[in-house]
Amino acid sequence: MHGRTSNLVRWLGTLALLFFWIIVCLGSPVKVSAHAELLTTDPPAGAVLDRPPGHLFLTFSEPVDILGHGVVILSPDGRTVEATRIVPLDTDRRSLRAEFPRLDQRGTYVVRYSVIGLDGHLVTGRFSFAIGAPSGAEHDISIADWIMWAQASARLLELLGLTFLLGSLVLRIATRDLVAMREAERFCRRTGLVGTLVAVLSASTMLATVPATLGAELDWKSLATAASSRTTLPWLASLVLSVLLSISLGTQRSSRLELPAWIVGAAALVIVRALQGHAVTAPLPALSVALAAIHTATAAALIGSTVLLGMIVRRATADDPTFGSSEILLRRWFIVSLVSAEPLVLTGAYGLWVNVDSPVSLWTTWYGRFLLGKFVLLALLAVPALSALRTWFLTRQLPWGALRASVAPLLLILLAASGLTLVGPARPHGALGDPPPSLSLAQNAGPYLVTLSIVPAQAGVNQVDVTVTAPNGQPVEDAQVTVAIETPMGPTLVHLSRASSAYRGTLNLDPQVWDLVVYVQRPGESTSHAARFSVPVPVPDGRVLLQAVDRAMNELTAVEERTLLTSGGPRVETVVRYRAPDRAAYRVEAEGRPPSETIIIDTVRYDRSGMEPWTKSPWPGSEPFRWPSYRFAETAENVRILGTETVDDVPCYLLSFYDPSSDAHYRLWVGMFDLRIRRYDMMAPGHYMTGTFERFDDPSITVDPPAEAGAAASPQRNASTIRGIAGPRITT
Repeated sequence: MHGRTSNLVRWLGTLALLFFWIIVCLGSPVKVSAHAELLTTDPPAGAVLDRPPGHLFLTFSEPVDILGHGVVILSPDGRTVEATRIVPLDTDRRSLRAEFPRLDQRGTYVVRYSVIGLDGHLVTGRFSFAIGAPSGAEHDISIADWIMWAQASARLLELLGLTFLLGSLVLRIATRDLVAMREAERFCRRTGLVGTLVAVLSASTMLATVPATLGAELDWKSLATAASSRTTLPWLASLVLSVLLSISLGTQRSSRLELPAWIVGAAALVIVRALQGHAVTAPLPALSVALAAIHTATAAALIGSTVLLGMIVRRATADDPTFGSSEILLRRWFIVSLVSAEPLVLTGAYGLWVNVDSPVSLWTTWYGRFLLGKFVLLALLAVPALSALRTWFLTRQLPWGALRASVAPLLLILLAASGLTLVGPARPHGALGDPPPSLSLAQNAGPYLVTLSIVPAQAGVNQVDVTVTAPNGQPVEDAQVTVAIETPMGPTLVHLSRASSAYRGTLNLDPQVWDLVVYVQRPGESTSHAARFSVPVPVPDGRVLLQAVDRAMNELTAVEERTLLTSGGPRVETVVRYRAPDRAAYRVEAEGRPPSETIIIDTVRYDRSGMEPWTKSPWPGSEPFRWPSYRFAETAENVRILGTETVDDVPCYLLSFYDPSSDAHYRLWVGMFDLRIRRYDMMAPGHYMTGTFERFDDPSITVDPPAEAGAAASPQRNASTIRGIAGPRITT
C-alpha cells in the first residue's frame, strides 16, 4: 500500500501542476475572477479636471459589497486618502458614491477599488484622473493582485478536496463488506483525510485574504464586519466543517460513526460550496443551490472514485487474492456511476439554462468556453464508456483498459469545472425572467414631444424606440425620424423605421456617455426639428436617490420656484413662493394677456388679474393646501441616474423618471450634498416646462393675505392647471 500512497502523492502533484496551467492560460486572475465589472466612473478614467471632485461615482455590472475602506485614492505625493463614506445609490447596490476630503494637490490621482461580488469573488482594479494637469506615471497601489491569485487557488483547492473526499467516500461504501479489501478501506480513509485537509487549506487561504481587503488601517470592528458578511460566512463554515471532518476521519477508525459522520460532513461541505457560487444569485436561488449541490456531489464523486478506483485495482490479476473482490468493487462502482449519470446530466442542463443566455456565448465568453470544453470531454469519455458497456453485456466482464482510458478525460473535466468557478456566467444573474432594464427620456423637438426609449441601456446592441406626439396629444405617424450619434469620427446617422406605435432601430453602444440627436421631419415641412439627449451607458437605477430627494425637499420651510412653460407657442412664466406648512403665492405672466396673481392659505385662495381687485374663494378640493408635499418616488417609473452636472456652481446628480399619473417625463438636477432640486424639466404632450428652485429656507419669503380682499367668493372661472412639481397642483 506504500506504493499506492506514493501514487496518490504523484496524482496530487499532477493535478496541482494542471491547475497552475489553467490559471496561466487564462492570463491574469483579474480577468479570471472578475464576475462583477466596473462599467463607469465619475470622474471618468483619464479625465483632467479643473477642480477637485467631492466624490467618486462607480457603477458595476452586478451588485457588490464593500468591505473595509473599499475605495482609496493615492495622491500625487504618494499619500493615501480614504473615503469618508461610501453610499449605495440603488437598491441592488450596483452604483456607489464614495465621498472624500478635499483633494488639494495638482497632478495625477490613482483610485483603487476592492469590492466583493454576490458569489464572494473579489473585484479589484484601479483607474486615474488628474487635477490641473497629469503629473507623470501612475502609482501602482494595487495591494490585491496576490489576493486574486490566492482566491483563485482557494477555489481550485476546494474542488480538488471535494473530489477526493467524495470519491473516496463512494469507494469506502462499496468496499464495506469485502473482507479482502480492508487495505483499500484504509486507503480510502487516508484519501478522504487528505481531501479534508485540502479543504481546510482552501478555506484558510480564502479567509487569509479578507484582512487585506480592509485597507491599510485594520481594526477589529471592520474585521468583525467582514467576518460576518454573507460572502465570508460560507468560507468560515467550510473551514469549521473541514476541521471537524478531518478530526473524525483521523480518530474514528472503522467505528460505527465513521461513515455517517463522513456522509453528513461531505454533504454539508457540498451545500456550503453551492452557497458560495453562482447558484445563490441565480433565479430561484433555493432550487439553484440544491441542484448545484447535487451536480457538484455527483461530479466530484464520479471523477474522484474513477481516479482512485484505478489506483486500487490497477495491479489486480487473476492470480491476485484480491481479484474477486476487485471485480465486485468494479461492478458496484459501475452501477453507481450509471445511477449518478442521470442527475449529473439533468442538473448540468439546468446550470446551462440558467447561466448561458445564447449558444453564441459558448465560444464568445470564458464561461461558455469552459462549458463547451466539458461537452467535448464528455464526448471523448463516451468512447471508453461505450466500449466498457459493450464488453459488459457480451462477456459480463469489465475491461481494465477502458477504465484507465476514462481517467484522463475525467481529470480534464475536473479542470474545466474548476474554470467555471473562476469566471462569471454567460448570463448575468438576475436577468432570467426579469424584464430588461431600459432608459426613457423625453424632450421637445419644436412643437413635437419626442420620447426616446433605449433597451436595455447597457453596453452592446440596444433597441431604440422613438415616439413622436403632436401638441394635441395625437401620435405622429407620418414623420421621417433619424438618430444622429456623435462619435470621435463624426456623427453617425441611423434611420428609424416605423414599427407599431413607434419608430424603431438598433444602436451598438460602448460604455460611455453618448450624445444623441433625434431629428423629426414631417411631409410638407421644409426643416426638421431636433431633440437632443445625453445618454450614459450603462444607466444606474436611481430610485433610492429619488426617495432621498423627496425627504430632503420635504424638510424645507420655504423656497422660490420659477417655471417657463411652452408648447411651441406663447411662453408662460410663473414665479411661485412657498412657505410651510400651508401657504403659496404665485404670479403668472403670458404674452398677450395681463399678469395674474394667486395667494393660497390653507383652505382659502385669493386671485386677481392685472390691477383688478382681489377676489376670495374656497380652496378647491376636500383637503386643505399643504406644502411641502413631494412624493415623486411613490409613482415614478424607470428612475435612472444620467450622470452629474453643475448648476450655478453646485455639483448635481441628474435624475430622470416617468410619472404615469401626469403622463410626464422628468429630469431633475439634484445637489450632491443637500439633495435639493436645483433645476428640472417636465415634458408632457403639448406641455414643455423647465423650472428652477432658489432661496431655500429663506426667512424673507412670506405669504400673507392681500390687504384688501373681497369677502365674497369670486365668480366661477374656467380652471386651468399649472403643472409644477411642488406637491399639490395649483388651480387658477
